[in-house]
Amino acid sequence: MKAQVFSFDLMIGMVIFFSVFGFIIFVWDYVEKEITYVETRSFLEYSSINTADMLTNTGGSPNNWTIEHYYYLGLASSKKTLSEDKVDRFLSYCLSNYTSIKDAVSLSLFNFEWDLSYPNGTIIKKFERLRRSAEELSTQKRYVYYNQQPAVFTLRVWKK
Repeated sequence: MKAQVFSFDLMIGMVIFFSVFGFIIFVWDYVEKEITYVETRSFLEYSSINTADMLTNTGGSPNNWTIEHYYYLGLASSKKTLSEDKVDRFLSYCLSNYTSIKDAVSLSLFNFEWDLSYPNGTIIKKFERLRRSAEELSTQKRYVYYNQQPAVFTLRVWKK
């Protein structure tokens, strides 16, 4: 046997090595994207649950909050009983100062919309935003009282 500078065995070994290496890079990239998606989705769900609970279970701090003066916002006069004044104020701020409201309810990384309706579906109050995609949407419903009537507060949060 003669010594060769470039053997057939070396070529086969390189093909196998680079094929396996390429496959590992492909799988690594796929797994990294999946992990990022799951983390984003989890944060979206966590944020929407916390915001819906905060708005429907608390009156906010201070209790007579404004968009200029608040620690956190809440719509309740007591747990699960929404204040008409706070709901109207919240709707007004959502319509006039959406970016500040997003920060105030800890949803600055997301977009949101909400509605308050009777259990039969009749809308009482509504704040709507244009949604381009519903792929990453989290919907939270809370059963509350509004004007001594059972109602449903629905919060929809999605990725920007």
